[in-house]
Formats: sequence, structure tokens, C-alpha cells
Amino acid sequence: TVFLQYSLNGGITWTTLKELYFKNHVYPSYVAVPLHDDARKKVVRIRWWQAQHGGRAHHDWAVDNIFIGGDVDAPEKYLSLEKGHFLRDREWLTATHINHEEYCNSDHKVAVGKSVTNENAVLETIDVHVKKHYVLEFMFSIGCNESWEDPGMPVKLEYSVDFGDTWQEVVQKCLPMELSCPGVAQQPSIYFAPVPWKRFTFPLHGDIISNWTRFRWSQKATQDATPSHMWAIKNVYIGPQCPHHCHGHGSCVELACKCDKGYIGDTCATAEDRPTFLKETFEEKTFDPTYWNYVVGGQIALPCSVLVEDLAAVFSGAGPRILETVDLDLRDAKFIQFVAQIGGYGDNLACIGASSRYQNAYLQYSINGGIRWYLLHELDYSLYSQPHTDHIFIPEHARSSATRIRWWQPSGLTEGELLPALAVDNIYIGGSEINAFELFDDFESAGGADPTSWWFGPYSKVENSYCYHPSHALLWKKDSDIEERGITTRELIVENGFMIQFKIAVGCGEYTDSCLTNHSIRLEYSKEPGSENWELVNRACFPTNSIHSECAPNEFHNPSIYSTNTHKKWTLVMLDLPEKTFSSTTQFRWIQDTPTNIPKPRNLPAWAVDDVYIGEACPSMCHGKGICVQGKCQCDLGFSGADCKPSRNLIAARILPTTFLDSFENGLSADLWEVVKGGWISQECGSLAPHGGGKHLYMGECGRRETVTKELDASLAM
Repeated sequence: TVFLQYSLNGGITWTTLKELYFKNHVYPSYVAVPLHDDARKKVVRIRWWQAQHGGRAHHDWAVDNIFIGGDVDAPEKYLSLEKGHFLRDREWLTATHINHEEYCNSDHKVAVGKSVTNENAVLETIDVHVKKHYVLEFMFSIGCNESWEDPGMPVKLEYSVDFGDTWQEVVQKCLPMELSCPGVAQQPSIYFAPVPWKRFTFPLHGDIISNWTRFRWSQKATQDATPSHMWAIKNVYIGPQCPHHCHGHGSCVELACKCDKGYIGDTCATAEDRPTFLKETFEEKTFDPTYWNYVVGGQIALPCSVLVEDLAAVFSGAGPRILETVDLDLRDAKFIQFVAQIGGYGDNLACIGASSRYQNAYLQYSINGGIRWYLLHELDYSLYSQPHTDHIFIPEHARSSATRIRWWQPSGLTEGELLPALAVDNIYIGGSEINAFELFDDFESAGGADPTSWWFGPYSKVENSYCYHPSHALLWKKDSDIEERGITTRELIVENGFMIQFKIAVGCGEYTDSCLTNHSIRLEYSKEPGSENWELVNRACFPTNSIHSECAPNEFHNPSIYSTNTHKKWTLVMLDLPEKTFSSTTQFRWIQDTPTNIPKPRNLPAWAVDDVYIGEACPSMCHGKGICVQGKCQCDLGFSGADCKPSRNLIAARILPTTFLDSFENGLSADLWEVVKGGWISQECGSLAPHGGGKHLYMGECGRRETVTKELDASLAM
């Protein structure tokens, strides 16, 4: 046994403070002993005394990191490691394996720590008097420029209110399935590499409020299988909080906010030029810092299963897995949409089946720079075992001028545990509470398809000259082994008198069986954004014994389906939008049929669309001789006026025939026929006497059968 004692008279007499019983200290342990009131004198000496032992190398003992001091009245404000200052006296109790050097492009020297074999790296503050509405704020970095694939030993932030005898994490892990955390998903104050310089702000409450609270950053000793990375800290502040914590966009300096770049105001609440939406398909090899603020534990790679197109954001690291956006201006935004999968099967070690709710991921938002995160949606492992699309409405509380969104999977919190991979693709954060009345896109802009007009167009690309087209068009030409090739519009307001217009070509220049109707393009609509409830804009209306409510008497037409058999050349399609499409949230999509019962490769034909317009109908639909843009006709050459009637200008005018006669004896005349599909000149049916004779037009081919004359002047016809 060793006795801790003090003397007030130069060691003549000693009074015992604490008896250190050997069985309680077989292993290294921490001892904190408050001084008695009698020991608080101006001349005091302290000793550790072993009254008896068994001689050399017997009953031996060791002591280290001795601190005698502190204040009866702990300071009410604490500021340290600012402006390059190091470990000043009376600010730190412990600084084990902490050095003063530059780190991660810091402007000046900072406190840098790194644990070694068998020894922790620890930085521990003095006791501080923490009151209500206090905050802990500091700048921190770990594993700067290191790989997330090797997170190393983490750094843990803890507090103690019993002079360091026991420690608790400042923020403890909290997940929705735990009884103490209903509806809350909270990341603990544990930091894995890599973290670039980042401000952390913790409002202090609960048990942390006390007359003597101390904090420490500690990194466990290096292990053979788990090395440690360097970490650094600066600008530590403990004291009264600034108003609104500077909204997470500034430092608290003498109770005033010093705003980050891009934020202004007394509380840094006003953001300058924040993106109003985010669309991401992860086509590049790296995360774009314009939109992504913090990404750890993942990379852009091939997922366990293809979600939409080849690449996705794939998170399989041993440490935390976080995909966090920059601050977005979401005051007018409406939804968050994405495709995700948890687990799966593949070459990645994390491509394993998910089996527990503890493997779920969480969609969260923050309106104060990440100080507090609110749960939006829990990605359930069973629902996301296969690629799953979700459409989440943004609550009013989340619609701020600086909202950040993150996907978080709490990996690395249980030692040795490897969670199933999380893959995310086709993220769209945006929309509008009040939708537009029209959409027009001719795909001529430098960026291709207008990102605000469309959701996503898997495997599409804007190219020039497809099928001898004189301008750019949106083209699908790559064979796909998944089930979706198409494009979806944004939500639109559709009312009476609205139309849809587009040009389309399917399989142009390719050999295709004229009898084949597979892989056709369907024009569909939905009034339930994010759902899978899609219907054809026009259903087929043919003569039949039964009458469908959508089919007017004696008005027959094909469904809104387009194939190589019907639209192999560029064709302008104009449709009056039927009443069933009317709503304030209507979307349209062009999607290619890819039947799963056809073996791969499916050899999907190329197809393209151009000059898409949805909105108020142009007069007489421009008579089919122009395109409709914002409700006005842009006429083809030779046609003019508000509705593109034939031009009266003698130079441009075309004289149309007033009569038509064809007995087919000389074959098909290109001057008479615009379209002849599904037939040929023959005598297959014999003589058609007495109404005809000799050759005739025989319509006997599979697929579409149609004949269309050239335009006629029928103003005087009977």
C-alpha cells in the first residue's frame, strides 16, 4: 500500500489524503484526490509514501503525470491554442505525446498529437465552470490527406465532472431503435481519419453543466493491426455561446460572431450565392466540392449492384460513412430523391447481405452548419437490400437559406465490425412548391439537357447529327443491361388547352425486323411524383364492340408508343393533353421497354428526342408545319402566320395539287405519297374489278400498315 499525504510544517507531521491499496492499482489507473480545506495553505508539501516493502524489486510501484493545482473557483471562460499559442500554464492538465508544429496547411503551429505503441495521446483541459447556454468550440483535423480505407485509431472527445475519475463522450451515439433515442440519429464525438480542418461546435447541457468540468481528446495506443494517424487541434473555446451559435457558419470570439467566407450578418445567418438545387449522377471519378462539403468512408465506384448507371457513391470504409452536401438554399425546394442500396453481393468485402436494423443508414438535414442534425428518413436494410428509389418531401423546418443534407451510416462504432456497403446514386435535391406551366428544351445549350427541366435521363447524351438531324438532340445509343432507359420531366402544371410536342426517331440507320415491336418508347404521365404509378398519355382507340371512356366516337388513334416500326425517321409528334393528365404535379416520361424475359445482351435500338414542348397549345398546333415554343409557332420554311398556314408570299408559296388520282400501274409516286408503310404494289388480291384493275397497293406486311398522301388543296373538293 502507498499513502498519499500532505504536510504543513516542512514534513514534521503528515496527514493522509488517500490510501492507494495495491489490489486496486495492479494496472495503470488514474487517481484524482480533492485537497482538504486544511491542505489549502501557502506552504504545503505532498508525498507518496510506502510504509514497508519486501526489498529491491519487490512490492515496487510507479507514478507519472502528477498535477497539483487547479482553482477552488474554476474559470467561467476558457480560451486556448489560439493564434499559434501552445500549452500555456494553467490551461491544460495533461498533454501526452502532444507537440507544437504545423499541420495540414495550418497558418501557424498548432497542437499535434499521435499515439505510439502502448501509450495513448491525450490532451486534457483544466476544470471549467460550465453553466447553462455554454458551448465547446474548437478546430480539429485528423489524418489529413490520408485514405479513408485506413481510418486508424480514432480520437475521442470526452468530459468528466469528477476530476477525471470517470469519463463520458460529449455526444453519445444515439440511434432510433434505442429506447432512449426515439426518432433521433446522433453521431458520437469520435473522429476517424480523414478529417480536414473543421470547426466543431457542441452546445453544453445536461450532466456536462457543473462547477468543475474538464474535457479531453484522447487517442488509444497504436496496435499492430491498427496504426494511428496524426491529429491536431486549435482555437479551443469554452464559455457563453454566441447568438444562435453563429448558425454554424462562424467562430465565437468574445461573444461576437466572426463569419466564414460567404456568410454575413451579426449571427452569420445570411448566405451568399448558395446553390438552389443539387443533381448528381456521379459520372466523374471524384466528388465535386461545389456540391459536396464532407465525404468520408466512400468513393465513386462500381456498387455491389448497378443502381441506375454504372457508377455510384459507394461507402464501404471501416470508419464512419458520410456523404454531406454543402449548404443549399432550399427555401423554395420541395423534395429529395435518390436511389440507394444497403449490402448486396460482389467483389467488395462490404458486398454482404444486410441483416439488422443496426446496419441501416440515415438521411438527415441541418440548418446550422452541422451543429445539430435532424432525422428525415431511415433507410431500412430490408427495403434497401435491392436498389430502391425514394422520394422524400422536405419539411418546412428544413427549408432555409443554408441547409445541408447528409447520408450517414454509423460504421466503425463497434470494433472489428464491417457493415454492408451503402451505395447512393441519382440524387436530386430541389423541385419547387409552385410548379411551372411549361417546359421547352431543344438541347442546344452548352450543358446539354436543362437540369431544372428534367429529373434524370439514364444513359442519355446530347449529340449532333443523329439520323441526319441538323441540330442537337437527346440520344440513347448504348445497349443497357438494366431495366430503364429514358428521361423524366420535372413536375408541371397541366390544364385544359395544353399540348405536348416532340420530335422522335427510333432505330434510325439500324437493321431491324419490321415485325419487331419490342423495345418501343412509351410516352407516359404521372400525377404522383416519386411513385411508380405511370400510364400512357394516349391509350389505343380502335373500332371495337366496347367503348372506352377515353375514346371519342369515330376517333381512332394509336397509343403513345413509338417504335422502329412506326418512327424510324425523325417525326414531329403533337398531342392534345387529355383531361386525365390535368394536375399541378404532372410529370411525363419517355421510357424504353426492356422486357426482362429477353436474354442479354438485348440489343436495344438507339433513339432520340428533340424540341420538347409542354404547355399552352399553339393555334391549330401550327398545322404540323412548325414547332410550338411558349405557345407561339415557329414555322417551317414556306409557312407563316400565327398558325403556320401556307405562305401567301409568291416566292415562298407552294402550289398544292387540287386533285389526286393513282391507279398504281406505274408504281408508287413520291409526288403523291408521303408515307406508305406495311405494303407494296402487287396483284396479290387479284383483280379489284369492277372498281379497279391491274396492279394495286397491297397492305399485307406485319407491323404498321398506313398510307398517307402528300398535302392537297381540298378547298374546292367535293
